[in-house]
Amino acid sequence: MPDSPSPMVKHLTCIQCPKGCRLTVTLGSAGIDAIEGNGCDLGPIWAKKEVEDPVRTLTTSVRVLRGREDLVSVRTAGPIPRRLVAEALAVAKELRIEAPVVLGRVVAENLAGTGVSLVATRAVDRSSGRSQG
Repeated sequence: MPDSPSPMVKHLTCIQCPKGCRLTVTLGSAGIDAIEGNGCDLGPIWAKKEVEDPVRTLTTSVRVLRGREDLVSVRTAGPIPRRLVAEALAVAKELRIEAPVVLGRVVAENLAGTGVSLVATRAVDRSSGRSQG
């Protein structure tokens, strides 16, 4: 009888509560076979999502034109699929926004087709220097 393929095992640190449980996820040919090591009911739910469709909140910076600062910190208004993080970063790298920037300003809607906006996480005043242009 041929050997059956060994299950793949992933080790994750749960981020759903302060415990930080070390989870072991065993994957078989049909998907998740087992999730072990959770200290609360949130761990298995999070681990399943993390293995099947992981998401991340993106934080980065965007260039500011005519501002007192050259950059403004931004983040996504919600999580985006991890598989789209590189594409979202590439879009953000090309953005240029005019000062003044107010906290919470939507810098880009539907970032990289995710349906999630990119928002400013701080304010940047307009430069008091001579007018450019």
